[in-house]
Amino acid sequence: MIDTITFDDPQQRAAIAVALDRKTEAVTLLAPLLESQKEEYKIIELIRWLGEIGHPSALESLIKFSSDSRWFLAKESYLALAMINPERYGLTAEQRQFLTESSTRFKENWPDQIKRWKKLAGLNRKEIRSLVMQMIHSDRPEPALIVLQIWQDKEALPEIEEIMKAGDVKGWQLRMFIAAYLNIEGTDASIANVIAMVKNRHPSQGGMAGPNFLVFFHGENEVVLAVTQSIMPDEHKLLVLSRFRDEFGSLAVAGALPGGGAETAEIVRVLMAKETDIPALGEYVKIAARDPEKSFDKEVYAALERLAGKESLSPDETTGASLIFDGCATYELPGSGKLADKFLSPATALPVRMAAARVSAILGGSRREALQILCERLSNSNPEVRKSSSGYLASIKCQNDTERAEREDIILSHLGQPTEDYALRVLTTCAGKRAAEMLLPILDENSVPRAVYAAWVLTRHPDQTVRQKALRRLAVYALFNHQIYQAGAGIDFAIAPDLTFHQVTENLNRRGMEQKPDPAHIPDELLVPFTLDEGEQEFAIRAYRYCRLNILFHEFPPWYLRPVSGIPWDTSHLFLFLIIAREDPQLGILYVKGEKVAHFENRKAAAALISGITKEKASYTGLAGEEIDSEQVPLQPYQNQNTLIARHILDQIQTTEIPKSPVDTVQYNKRAALERMIHNLTEELGDELKEELVAESNHRNITAELKQTGFSIWQTIRE
Repeated sequence: MIDTITFDDPQQRAAIAVALDRKTEAVTLLAPLLESQKEEYKIIELIRWLGEIGHPSALESLIKFSSDSRWFLAKESYLALAMINPERYGLTAEQRQFLTESSTRFKENWPDQIKRWKKLAGLNRKEIRSLVMQMIHSDRPEPALIVLQIWQDKEALPEIEEIMKAGDVKGWQLRMFIAAYLNIEGTDASIANVIAMVKNRHPSQGGMAGPNFLVFFHGENEVVLAVTQSIMPDEHKLLVLSRFRDEFGSLAVAGALPGGGAETAEIVRVLMAKETDIPALGEYVKIAARDPEKSFDKEVYAALERLAGKESLSPDETTGASLIFDGCATYELPGSGKLADKFLSPATALPVRMAAARVSAILGGSRREALQILCERLSNSNPEVRKSSSGYLASIKCQNDTERAEREDIILSHLGQPTEDYALRVLTTCAGKRAAEMLLPILDENSVPRAVYAAWVLTRHPDQTVRQKALRRLAVYALFNHQIYQAGAGIDFAIAPDLTFHQVTENLNRRGMEQKPDPAHIPDELLVPFTLDEGEQEFAIRAYRYCRLNILFHEFPPWYLRPVSGIPWDTSHLFLFLIIAREDPQLGILYVKGEKVAHFENRKAAAALISGITKEKASYTGLAGEEIDSEQVPLQPYQNQNTLIARHILDQIQTTEIPKSPVDTVQYNKRAALERMIHNLTEELGDELKEELVAESNHRNITAELKQTGFSIWQTIRE
């Protein structure tokens, strides 16, 4: 017997047994693990190992798993059985090919997956059909359903229908069962059956999956999606969709259609040509607007003509009408401005009126009236209205300097008002000398968000000197907003409501993280250390203090503390690094001789940069307020370390003034960053630190406030 005390892991003992050619013993040890193991990849490893051992005593367990609903386990079991007893459980070449290729996963899009699965239908039908039918009952039915549709295998319909009606599969899989059923059955009977199935569902039947799935997620929409994404012929797709339109209404079809792909373009075109309902036409126009070939110009104009022919619009038609006007602007349809003029009157619903105003202004309508409508809406008390009006105005170029100056004056009248949130960005279309005079001083104001907003706007200014000054400020702000992605790195920060900055600085995936065109692109020479003038030095400190609590996925050290080869930081950065070395809030745990010591790693890194710049010794501030040499770390835990940490955390919470309900990304990031620091520290230091945090909050009489703010420690621990 193998020593079970020395080798307590049964897999270790099995490996020894195999080495000693005691295969029966090895199988006896491994077979029970198939049942007890929860992680699928580990079960797969065990199945493969049993196949390699090749002993007949494993057959019983492998036969059981060959019928498992987890397809990857079944597939591996078939392969293992063939290895152990090829005479009885051997696989033909085509069976082996089906098992292997139906289970292969690539990083590929849906059409490429379908194309690959279609090839499986060319394998010998008699040899693989039993595997195909088993697969539709597994957790990976998709390839089998494609094969059955290519075969038009009507004998499979009862089982497909049974699974479809039970609904106990994932959402996207249920769509494929519906599509396969409709495609293979191919008559009006299956359409009527699916319609009845959707109608008979009731919301009380269940949750997100299972029998109630189609109701919970608007079953008719799910069927529309299933049909349009399926491999059934377009003629049959149109038949099904037309029947669904008759049963559930035009919007149920138009609102669920995926758009922007060549595979659905002709279906959309046919449905659009037959449609008379304004909400549905709006959805079709929205799809047409995403067509990269812009091939729906006739259909979009026809939708506009139908809209213009209406005497009035109901509230239900507001969204559809707005979408039609947006589509006209996207297609830049000549003559559409005149038709849009009809909707400029105050009697028209405001969203439609604004959408029509854009079309009127750019496509030959009453431009001056249209621009006035949009400019007046910038003062609206509803932020959604301000957002729409600013977006429309920003898409309309000024025709001459007179119009530019008029628009500039209107936008600048919002400066310093709450309405500047959306209005200010419109200056990118009209900024002149006056805009520069009024916005440049904002760069040096105490409000970092306003300075960043003003800088972003001025990067579009016609004056090169103004643009360069603005870009330099953005580059300074970017120092504190750099993060890593799954396959690269970049700069990300909020500028204003619904306006963000994004710039990729490192891309390890040629197909991912594509850089969208942005006039505020920071040039390479400003992505490395550059000498700061006095105003930039002061702004850097304000920006650091504003951004230092951030939930971004930072590298370590952060970008602003990372040495750059060949491009040294200079004395213009000293004041920033001095502040970081004294104030940086990020506290972690350092292991020193096996003991847990509180340590400010960012402060130390900043002090090291100071020493590198000055060529002299530098220090940073420790948890107890002591000065520590830039080359040193605390060598032992602080006296009353948990108390000091609790005080530091509470100081940060109070000085940061975390609101009870964050209203923007910055506020959320600050709270989340503090929450993460608290979590990391309490994970290391345990309940003693938690107790100190509560004791300190009680001492400061802010425990109730912290509970309202939502920090988890004060949600879970009694006072």
